[in-house]
Amino acid sequence: MKKLKVLVAVPLSGSFGLTVMSGIYAYISRHADWELVFARTNEDFTENMLQNALAHEIDGVILASSKPPRRTLELLTASKTPFVTIETFSPILDARKSNAVIVRIDNRRIGRDAARNFLSQGRCSSYAFVAGRTAESWSALRAEGFRDELAKRGRSCAQFRGNDTDDELEYRRKLSLWLTNAEKPVALLAEDDKCAIDVLQACRNAGLKVPRDALLLGVDNEIITCENTTPTLSSIMPPFEEAAKLAAAELHRLMTRPYQ
Repeated sequence: MKKLKVLVAVPLSGSFGLTVMSGIYAYISRHADWELVFARTNEDFTENMLQNALAHEIDGVILASSKPPRRTLELLTASKTPFVTIETFSPILDARKSNAVIVRIDNRRIGRDAARNFLSQGRCSSYAFVAGRTAESWSALRAEGFRDELAKRGRSCAQFRGNDTDDELEYRRKLSLWLTNAEKPVALLAEDDKCAIDVLQACRNAGLKVPRDALLLGVDNEIITCENTTPTLSSIMPPFEEAAKLAAAELHRLMTRPYQ
């Protein structure tokens, strides 16, 4: 049987990409014989790179990026090459009607689980979701799940969102002022661990003690980040590895039984 050639476009700078690769390798080791070609950053996944891959008759593509380059995504969608995306949010994907699969985790569930965690502790006077400086679809879904679960229990949920024109220090300054007015103790769900670091520093700047005055949860379970903060950061681990195994299985199906 021919060895299948697969382009894997997965940013490897954080736990998301590394966990996705772990899932892909886990599937390959048991079920497939692939030759992998890598685009390790969004900057690597260029039109030229994809054109070269298609010219060399790549058999399939796995793309795991929330915001890949638009022109490259348009080229991929217009091609006939099978592809699977993981946590990619773009209306461009709607143009492909067959031979493609979109895999997304349940981001609303992450928000719901965080709300249940805080509620189970029975000591929070207020609740808030903290988003970063850029609008992200996955972040909005986590906020929605968090807010909806709290509403079921008769709790309200505030939200802080940064501005994409703010630098990191200005974002933290605004967040510190906002936190000062929150009813304590406040339960804070950060959109991800990078955001949670900003929240932790903003709490310090506002004179809030974690976890006495503010209970904080991140998302992604970035081990280096979570274990080296003071205090250490609690974080929810999304099922990225299982999503990657599913994506690999779906791509293998598309490559071996196309258009089914």
